[in-house]
Amino acid sequence: MSEMIEALAKAKGSFKNPKQSGVNTFFKSQSHPRGMPYSTAADIDEAISAALTANGFAPVTVHPRCVDGVWCAEGVLRHKSGEQIQAEVPLFLSKADMQGFKSALTYAHRMLLICLTGALSGCDDDDANTVAGNQQQPAAKNPRAVLEAATVENDLRKALSDGNEELAQKLLAKFRLYAARGEIDRDLLQRAERAYEKAFAEEVTSV
Repeated sequence: MSEMIEALAKAKGSFKNPKQSGVNTFFKSQSHPRGMPYSTAADIDEAISAALTANGFAPVTVHPRCVDGVWCAEGVLRHKSGEQIQAEVPLFLSKADMQGFKSALTYAHRMLLICLTGALSGCDDDDANTVAGNQQQPAAKNPRAVLEAATVENDLRKALSDGNEELAQKLLAKFRLYAARGEIDRDLLQRAERAYEKAFAEEVTSV
C-alpha cells in the first residue's frame, strides 16, 4: 500500500482550508449567538476533491449497510493503483424515522471524509485563541478518537436534553481525557462544558 500512502501524503499537502457553512445550534456563545460554525461534508469535500483527483484518487464513497441488525456507514477511499482503505461508523439515530436516518448518515459522511483522508474539520479556535488572534492550525487527530468523541458528543446532547446530570458529568470526563491527550480540539471540550453549565445552571435557578 506504499503507492497509495505516498499519493495521499502528496494530496494532503494540497488540501484547502474548508469553509464553515454549517451552524451547530447546540453550542452557542456570546461571539456565536446562533451557534458554532463548522464545516459540512460538502465543505470538506470541496476542500479536498481537487487534490485527491490530481493524485489518482476516486471520490470517497459512503453508503449505509446493516451488520447483525445494526446500521452503520461504510466509507471507501480508492486509488488508481488498485489499493484502497475503508472504515465504518455506527449510525446513532436521534429519531427513528427517515429524517433521523438521513441526519445520522450525513454526519457519518463528514466523519469518514476526515478519517479516511486526514482532512481538517474546519472548527473555530477556542475563545482565548480567537481573542489573542492565534491562527495556529489544529494538530492531526487520532481517527479512532475522533469517532469515539462523536459518539460521546451525541450521548452528551441526549443527557443534557434529558436532564441527566450524572451521565453528563461522566461524558464530560471522557471529553477532558481526549483533550488532555490532544486527540480532539479543545474548543469541542469548551463548548461541551459551556452547554453543560448552561443546562444545569438554568435547572438550579428554576428550582
